[in-house]
Amino acid sequence: MYLFVQPSGTHSWIQRLVVRGRALEILEAARTLGEGAGPLVFTRGQGKPLNDKELRWLVREQGIAAVPHGFRSSFRDWAAEETDHPREVIEAALAHVVCNRIEAAYARSDLFERRRVLMDDWARYLDQGIGCRGQARVRARLQVPGRGRRERRG
Repeated sequence: MYLFVQPSGTHSWIQRLVVRGRALEILEAARTLGEGAGPLVFTRGQGKPLNDKELRWLVREQGIAAVPHGFRSSFRDWAAEETDHPREVIEAALAHVVCNRIEAAYARSDLFERRRVLMDDWARYLDQGIGCRGQARVRARLQVPGRGRRERRG
């Protein structure tokens, strides 16, 4: 389990994250890269967080035909269409807030154990390597850019 704190101006929130299996292995290995001492796992060097543009660049450099937000969208579609997990659990896994003030007042649980089961199901699904029309599994290595200037491929 990881604890994620999102500072955002005057508001901040804390979410307990379910991180197990291969995701945990990746996070543990990433600690050894770069500075490794800061609170962020994947940085753009000197402990600075990746911004949206840099994350899109990393995804494109790995030859992945997707955008970062598409990963969240794919998870949401899979969970809704392929599982029987309740909508509330799926939304909690995506860190979506309950907009209805009355419903939010009664929704005090972070549904951690139920999110754990959902994320275990998601990991099993990803491990199967099932792609469009039975494509073979593709494992891309994440290469975090160093501190130097990046070269553009054109």
